[in-house]
Amino acid sequence: MILHGVDTQVFHPSPDRAALRRELDIPADAVVLGCFGRVRARGRGPAGRIRAAPVSRPPRAHLILTGRITPDNRSFADDLKARIRDAGLEGRIRFLGEIPWDQVVRHYQALDLFCAPARWEGFGLTPLEAMACGVPTVASRVGASEALIRDGKPDRWSRPAMPMR
Repeated sequence: MILHGVDTQVFHPSPDRAALRRELDIPADAVVLGCFGRVRARGRGPAGRIRAAPVSRPPRAHLILTGRITPDNRSFADDLKARIRDAGLEGRIRFLGEIPWDQVVRHYQALDLFCAPARWEGFGLTPLEAMACGVPTVASRVGASEALIRDGKPDRWSRPAMPMR
C-alpha cells in the first residue's frame, strides 16, 4: 500500500521558530493552535467547531485558521467573526483566509498544536503536513486519521503509522 505523502523539502520544522513567530506577529508566550481547511458551516471544515467551543480560554491560547471561504459560507464565517469579536477574542483567533502555500507552511511551523476536528474525511493531508513540520497533531477519529496519528512521544512520530507492504 502506498499512502499519500507530503514533500518534506517544503514541509519541515522551522530552523528558527522564535524568529518566525516574531515575523508572524505571534506573541512569544502564546500557545498556538491551528486548524487549516475550508471554513464552512457543514462538512469537514474545522471552523464549524468554534461555534461549540467555550469562549473562555487561557490567556496565552491563540487559534489560527486558514482556508478558503466560499460565497455560500460567507455569512457563516461573518457570524463566527462576530461571535469572536463579541467575546473579546479578536486578538487571539485569526482567520487568515486562503493564503499562498509558502505562507501556509510558515504558519504550520509556528504552531504548538495542530487540530483536525473533521466530521468526516477520506484522507486528510493537513495532519501529515503539520507533522512534517514537527507539530504535534490531534484529529477526529474519521477516515485515515487513526492510521496516521498514534499516541506517543515525539520519537514515534517519525515512524510510519502503518507497515509498508
